[in-house]
Amino acid sequence: MVSEIYFYGGLNQIGGNKILIKDSGESLFFDFGVSFEDQGRFFAEFLKPRGVKGLGDYLAFGLIPDIPCLYRTDLSIPPNYPCGKPPVDAVFLSHAHVDHFGYVSLIEEDVPIYGSEITNKIIESYETSGTGGIEKEYLNIKKRPYGQYINYRQWPKATRHFYKWDDYKGGIQVNFFDVDHSVWGAGGYEIDVSDRKVIYTGDFRQHSMRKDLTKNSLKKLKGKDIDILIIEGTNVGNEAEEQHTKMLIETIIGKPLNKKLTSEEELKEKAINIIQPSKSPVFVDFGIRDFDRFKTFYEIAQECDRKLVIPIKLAKHLEDLQSYIGIGPSDGNLLIFHEPKGLGSYHEQDSYKKWERPLYKLSNVKKSDELVKQMNSLIIFMDFFHLKNLVDLKPSEGIYIHSTTEPFSEEAAVDFRRHLEWIKFFNLDYHYLHVSGHMSAPEIFQVIEDLAPKKLIPVHTKGIELFKKRYKNTITPILGKKTPL
Repeated sequence: MVSEIYFYGGLNQIGGNKILIKDSGESLFFDFGVSFEDQGRFFAEFLKPRGVKGLGDYLAFGLIPDIPCLYRTDLSIPPNYPCGKPPVDAVFLSHAHVDHFGYVSLIEEDVPIYGSEITNKIIESYETSGTGGIEKEYLNIKKRPYGQYINYRQWPKATRHFYKWDDYKGGIQVNFFDVDHSVWGAGGYEIDVSDRKVIYTGDFRQHSMRKDLTKNSLKKLKGKDIDILIIEGTNVGNEAEEQHTKMLIETIIGKPLNKKLTSEEELKEKAINIIQPSKSPVFVDFGIRDFDRFKTFYEIAQECDRKLVIPIKLAKHLEDLQSYIGIGPSDGNLLIFHEPKGLGSYHEQDSYKKWERPLYKLSNVKKSDELVKQMNSLIIFMDFFHLKNLVDLKPSEGIYIHSTTEPFSEEAAVDFRRHLEWIKFFNLDYHYLHVSGHMSAPEIFQVIEDLAPKKLIPVHTKGIELFKKRYKNTITPILGKKTPL
């Protein structure tokens, strides 16, 4: 039997990975993520795929592969068209970033989803604290009765099951290996099909606090007879994005871009040197599910005799994942920002969701007028989606530390420009301190040379030509077509 590999996303762009491997009558997807680049070509914040059309807009614009019977029948128009067994036996997730798992919400609920234990927990917490809608129904599904009027409270419910990767008992041998990335629980897969060994790295790095996860896994893979290496290459050929980020910061803020940092330890040291002598408020921006970065700023706040102020969604993640993170939402070194909703009454029935209400009853919850009184002794989480809170906090000066990834798409670049304009408006001293969630180009090349695969397939990169120039065994798949191996 000859195995087959298809790529339905993640080619010549950052994210959107969807890799299908077939062998001996079995079909497995590895990741099924949202392509922000493809979706951003047609849709924006107030122009989204229409839920009223189910899968219609997603299929019309090629945002998901047109594979019959793969998706929820209630999202097809007309609904419930006859379908047999789904054409995929399982989906394996590398990690809990939306560009790798986001579209599993559209897949038929009988298709099991596999990942690491932490990945599954993060996705569950993400759904609980999310905004709802068909793109956010990962575990808990509401069957939509299109064409009928039935109150949404009476829509039938279904559950999608997420399992730990080693629960899979199919014919294809799949083994997960841990890697370090900017979200916990990340990993790659060693896939043994009937005629070859395939390695899929997922997204990875080896320069942060949990770098040994990656190094130990790569050490075990070295020396194996690898037929195909599917490797991420985010930081290969990304010079244009880096240059654009540099230009925006220098043009709007009027100061040069900080030199790239190489480790979480270096980031912590530089941040302390900036914050410790200051008597002004400090605002920080980091990925809300980047728990390494959260713990870094948690420790920085302690060393600088400040409290870290977090948003309610991060508090929910701490509640759901406390056994892994070791810090809960009521921790004495944290404050939770109580943001107004509805008509601004702060009453628990005023637009607050059920999961928010118990958290907002904790003793360390503070409204903006309370935070203003002690703002000079705080480090306040303030990413793009929370910038509006600066209007209530009214800082006349302060420090802003931007500690998340540079924009990788035109839409993200527009948001980044707005972000910088807010920082400038409030006269905040801007610092760009970030450690990438991905390996550097030299590190990626070293991994390839250490593993010495027979064939190389780069994904999650815009630098495919650099790979082809350097490695003659590079394969460039065609989207949706069987890859010639």
